Amino acid sequence: MLLDWWRIVRSVLSAFLGVQNEHSRQRDFASDSPWPFIIAGVVLALILVIALVLIVHVVLASG
Repeated sequence: MLLDWWRIVRSVLSAFLGVQNEHSRQRDFASDSPWPFIIAGVVLALILVIALVLIVHVVLASG
């Protein structure tokens, strides 16, 4: 199960960066349910937004 989640996270990160290859894309679209990819995408997007907010907060506080 952990390997499956790692594959999903890796796939979502590749899609975020736009570097996912065709084989991985076809494998992802052939999966049973899109929900693990949707959940991983939302969680990773939230992590990105929180990280950006923290970085801006730190930069503005140090100025």
